Amino acid sequence: MGQAVLTPITQALQDGVLSRRDLKALMRPSDRPILMRLAVWSMMLAATAALIWQAQGSWLLWPAMFLHGALLVHLFALQHECVHYTPFRTRWLNDVAGNLCGLVIALPHHFFRYEHCDHHTHTQIRGADPEMIELPISVWRYLWYISSVPYWRAKVQEFARHALGRLSAADRAFVPTEAQASVIREARFMLAAYAAVLSGSALTGWWGRYGSGGCPCCWVNR
Repeated sequence: MGQAVLTPITQALQDGVLSRRDLKALMRPSDRPILMRLAVWSMMLAATAALIWQAQGSWLLWPAMFLHGALLVHLFALQHECVHYTPFRTRWLNDVAGNLCGLVIALPHHFFRYEHCDHHTHTQIRGADPEMIELPISVWRYLWYISSVPYWRAKVQEFARHALGRLSAADRAFVPTEAQASVIREARFMLAAYAAVLSGSALTGWWGRYGSGGCPCCWVNR
């Protein structure tokens, strides 16, 4: 008989650190805890946004932007959990939160759900796992990776491809035929939303501030 596989949870249960009653209580779905955490996160985001506002024209703008970007990019953690429908007890709230997160960090939620499911099906299998990241073979390759340039280059190409109504062979491997049209609509909607924000910034005179601040989530590599 094979040896039992220990996970952090089974280890805690075995050591008596965690009881099954406690585990059941922790796993009970509820909307309240995540809503409270989102309220705290929103206040922190408002604080870092205020720092950026106050730091205009100062060298402090850069660290303020970094703090703001670090908060924004961590929306990926929430989006990832929304893909698994774990944060909210109310199912549709997971969809709403996931799509809003994806809009902010430029990660289409509908497409990401299919991609991530395929990742769990073929985890760390080269050529089959769509999210597998090859280990860098040198320090320079590693620095190039953490610069986030490869990620954003691939993301722009993906957006452009989907917005033009095309899915690659790799995309079609995990996106069902009946969902491909919705993936294309999602990309077009997100691009339209970004274009609207940029156009509104230009028309209202906020273009300069936006340009000086850049896109905060671009400053931290997911």
